[in-house]
Amino acid sequence: MPDKEPYALGISIVYDAIEGGPPARQTVETAAQGLRQLFEKAYGPPDRATEIALDSCVAIADAAMILAASRRVDQWRLEHMSLRDGEMGEFLPTGETPP
Repeated sequence: MPDKEPYALGISIVYDAIEGGPPARQTVETAAQGLRQLFEKAYGPPDRATEIALDSCVAIADAAMILAASRRVDQWRLEHMSLRDGEMGEFLPTGETPP
């Protein structure tokens, strides 16, 4: 079986810079570091991964994320996902709130 190209993944964890401030930034940076470690443990470093290569995992302030960038990504709103009772459906489009 020939080697497959791994799925390249980049994660941006966006935090509210106004309401959350420096504590939110620190929390999100810690979460990003934890995610990088988990991905490396599960799939190996990006240059040797065979399934998923986590190319980047960064904390970013909501004020620094430009509109064009937000339109190119799938949003996972964890606060909405964790509060749902039923099956997970499609991802929420940018700017859309759950019913």
